[in-house]
Amino acid sequence: MNYLFFDIECADGGQATICSFGYCICDSNFKILKREDIIINPEGRFYLAGRAGRPDIVLAYPEARFFRAPTFPKFHKKIKDLLENENYYIIGHSIGDDANYLNRACKRYNLEPLSFTFFDTQRMYREITGEKRPKSLEKALLAFGIEEKFRAHQSVEDARATMLLLKAMLEKVGKTFEEYLASTNHCTGKTKEGVYEWEYSVVESVQSGVGRRNRLRPEKEGQENCILRGRKNHILFLRYLDYGEGIGERGDLLAGKRVCISMNYECNHFKEMLILAGRIKALGGEYVIKGSTADIFATYEMFNEDGTPRHCSRLAYIEAEIEAGKEIEVVSFDDLLATLGLTREALEEMTPPDVEYLSDAQYVGKIPPLEAS
Repeated sequence: MNYLFFDIECADGGQATICSFGYCICDSNFKILKREDIIINPEGRFYLAGRAGRPDIVLAYPEARFFRAPTFPKFHKKIKDLLENENYYIIGHSIGDDANYLNRACKRYNLEPLSFTFFDTQRMYREITGEKRPKSLEKALLAFGIEEKFRAHQSVEDARATMLLLKAMLEKVGKTFEEYLASTNHCTGKTKEGVYEWEYSVVESVQSGVGRRNRLRPEKEGQENCILRGRKNHILFLRYLDYGEGIGERGDLLAGKRVCISMNYECNHFKEMLILAGRIKALGGEYVIKGSTADIFATYEMFNEDGTPRHCSRLAYIEAEIEAGKEIEVVSFDDLLATLGLTREALEEMTPPDVEYLSDAQYVGKIPPLEAS
């Protein structure tokens, strides 16, 4: 079988506004058979520079060239035929994000969703190096001594770079791709009916020696974005606080500060909380679940069905600490978002980091309860 490496760029940094789909087809010896950069009109504004809290992105072509191109529906069948071709292994770096962009674009234009299995070189990199945090394609290339120059944010070039990274990693482990594929289930996933998922997500093995502590109970229907004590999202969120990397531009705005958010928000916004915790990390701070240890506490108003304000159990601990003399800055949720360079609308549109790798047994440790205090 041949390999198909692909990469996507979006006009707004990661939503349904795809502006390029680049791919590189290689044979089993990594000889390039075909490569192409498909330019797509995003039908939306470019928002890649001057974004608060996020680095600027400079694409390979001027905006006018994108706007002159056909829109995504024109290329839907071509992309679908490429990715659903059973003669190709579909490979990318942080490919779950790209699968998500394609799903959103299909939904945006009311097109048939794509169905294909894929392999992620970012997960493979973590697996063979033992690194706990995801590695960007650029940094992974440098780590393997690949110093060849690539045109940054040109999809076809990122696809070619991913090919060279996979080749280098296979050489390091001394295996063919098929041999490595047969030895792991950590790096593969699939997308079907507009939803993507990883083959390896929940560790259930008692033989691993971690027993019940590492059994992540999935959320019930309708609670997929909730953080409930003892369930999968709760454990993954706590592990992300320990092992995850920051999101967006780095800085020291929150250096040394511990930040906590009302449980009224936290318990019902798993994906958004991952992004917020990542932004706080990037700005030098730390997200904490124990409100009494916080330096900054963000309130969030919710109301019961009868119109009365919903009680936040964390707030009582905050107020008790303040009364005892501790300096805790109490701000509104929107004020905290402004500090992080975000708005509610921008937060809802962002793609959360992939945290499924934290299901692995190597991240098992002391898991604290979802404390109110």
